[in-house]
Amino acid sequence: MRNTILSILLLLSATHANAQRILFVKEGATGDGSSWEKASGDIQAMINKASVGDQIWIAAGSYYPTQQLNEKDPRSKTFVIKEGVHLYGGFAGNENDIDSRTKTDNDGDGNISAWEFQHRTILSGDVDGVKDNWVRKPAKNENLPIWTWQVSGNEANCYRVITSNGPFVQETQLNGLTIEGGNNTNDGKGGGIYITKNLSINNCVIRNNACFESAYNPAFGGGAYNEGKISNSLFCDNLCHSERSISKAMGGSIYNLGLVENSSIQNSNANTQGYPNSTSCGGGIYNDDNGHVSGCSIRNNISSSMAFSQGGGIFNHAKVSRCQIAENFSYASSSAQGGGAYSYGEMEGCTISDNYAKTHSGSNGGVVGGGVYNDGKMEDCNIYNNMADGSSSVIGGGVANEKNGEVNKCRIEGNKVDGHQYAEGGGICNKGKVHGCVIRNNLANAFAKAFGGGIKNLGGDGNPGLIFGCFVSGNKAQANPNSLPKMAYGGGIENYCGTVVNCVIYNNEISAPIAKGGGTYTSGTSTQGANGYMYCSTIVNNANGNSIQENVSSVIGCITESQKATQNFVRPSTFEGNPSNEAQQQELQQTDWRLKAGSEYIDQGPNIGSSSLIPNWVLEGKDIAGNARVNNHSVDCGAYEYYSDISTELPTSKANNPIAIYSNPTKSCIRIVGMWQGCIIRIYQLSSGELVDVLQTTDKNDWIDVSKLPMGFYLLRTESGECAKWEKE
Repeated sequence: MRNTILSILLLLSATHANAQRILFVKEGATGDGSSWEKASGDIQAMINKASVGDQIWIAAGSYYPTQQLNEKDPRSKTFVIKEGVHLYGGFAGNENDIDSRTKTDNDGDGNISAWEFQHRTILSGDVDGVKDNWVRKPAKNENLPIWTWQVSGNEANCYRVITSNGPFVQETQLNGLTIEGGNNTNDGKGGGIYITKNLSINNCVIRNNACFESAYNPAFGGGAYNEGKISNSLFCDNLCHSERSISKAMGGSIYNLGLVENSSIQNSNANTQGYPNSTSCGGGIYNDDNGHVSGCSIRNNISSSMAFSQGGGIFNHAKVSRCQIAENFSYASSSAQGGGAYSYGEMEGCTISDNYAKTHSGSNGGVVGGGVYNDGKMEDCNIYNNMADGSSSVIGGGVANEKNGEVNKCRIEGNKVDGHQYAEGGGICNKGKVHGCVIRNNLANAFAKAFGGGIKNLGGDGNPGLIFGCFVSGNKAQANPNSLPKMAYGGGIENYCGTVVNCVIYNNEISAPIAKGGGTYTSGTSTQGANGYMYCSTIVNNANGNSIQENVSSVIGCITESQKATQNFVRPSTFEGNPSNEAQQQELQQTDWRLKAGSEYIDQGPNIGSSSLIPNWVLEGKDIAGNARVNNHSVDCGAYEYYSDISTELPTSKANNPIAIYSNPTKSCIRIVGMWQGCIIRIYQLSSGELVDVLQTTDKNDWIDVSKLPMGFYLLRTESGECAKWEKE
């Protein structure tokens, strides 16, 4: 009996020790924190009082750090987070549960985001009472919205608002807080907060924080230095700054080594003023090592420098997925790289649009990658309406793909490269590998020399320079007719010492007093021992010449004649050059460049075998639709191999097919899963091979109305060659 009582007492004691406790804080209160009525006014005192698993609920108001880490330095005051103790803000001060916190549309954009609490709990580093003044300073002599943050009044602010002495073992959470007013001129790691491992930031706003380089360290993250997890939070109006001649500012809002998901990073600035060797990296976020940025909006950030700028929105050394990267600037005097992103890592499923890379007006610096500077891997991305602009050499309006870079199944559309001396690659300038992409309606514009309206492809000298299975249309290269040497090469592709295989290049054009190759211009050089090659491609209906080859180059197994297009192709365009009206734009979307039965190009490619002019890796591979390149012991000319039975185009296994179809018979709709937004899809009747409809998706997982089609079997083919079969019942 005695042992039983002792066991019960021990159990009750353990249960009490592990019970979750809630402590309450209100601005100006003086209680013990046991209830809202007896709330404390001291957040740090409640943190110190709390145990693992406890929660601290903090009512609306402004709170200032009280724990001074260095007794001789009042700026060392900070909120010190304890492991396993959770802080929640956003309360009015009378709630009984966390879900009762009210949210509202604080920014007036018509949406209520996860961080928009009606009652704001502000943790501020502005301990001296002098109001901080944040002013956007416009760039001189620029007509574009380029600016840098100028901050005053924060000289006596805390180095960092929140500090966590991790890494933690127990999960610890901050939720519903606004963190502002940090000014880290000490260790350079996060102006607002240092987030250690197993500390998570949810539904928070981190704004108006600054981080400066220290004597020995670069500046890392104006808003946060993150080793933990950030989700559903807003980072805005933060600054990461350096002024030394050899220095770096990395991440205007965040320096990330952990996870950032479903958050918004905006209106932030990474800025260096040192010259000649300072670099600003990631106007919004610097994603390093094993960091992952997923499902985020990265918008209206600026990486600016007197020397080098890399990644207006994000600098990526790890992984970025499903992010919207828009309206960012990379702006520098010596070299501006990656208006939207500068990436050595992986980027998947991202939309990169309306970004700008530019050098200072009057400078002679170069610009590389209006949308993205890529030396890693990009897949399933949309890259559109980006701009690279400079007075010297300007490369890659949409993407500058370096020699280790891979760009797969991306849509590169409506980008522009604009240079005084040189403009190269309106859509993409490629030194690496590009596969299965759509490159459309891009422009290379120069005062003197323009190369590659759609693609500038550069091989040799250790660069792979490979373009494989791409659609290139509606692009243009143009040079000023009143300048010297006033030349433009390759409206679709300018291929120098590189290799182009299984591509369809149509309705591109070129404009200059010296104009060569409205479709493609291919050349090589004997000094580098590198030829320019084009294999098995369809190059038709381009203005000012379909295909020009010069110097050390070879064009083999290609179709370069437009005169007999209607006799040879399933549905060719009926005009040359860029579309001039909406009807022609629509016509280009409905083209089908497969060979017709009886086409003169069937079995007319080079001989196969040991004497073939086409390399084995091309012959052993697939055509642009994913079919075997060799059929009936021969090769056809052009990008498509002819097959009389369209059903042979179906993938041999589900593992090889990236798209899936789901029917809804009651609504006569099908859902296509796994495609990019804006993808063109052609529907064929399986029995006859007849093209019966051309559609464009509005989302990656899109419902399409097929009510007008009769019952039967159909084949869907995307513009990058993926196929799937379905039956309409």
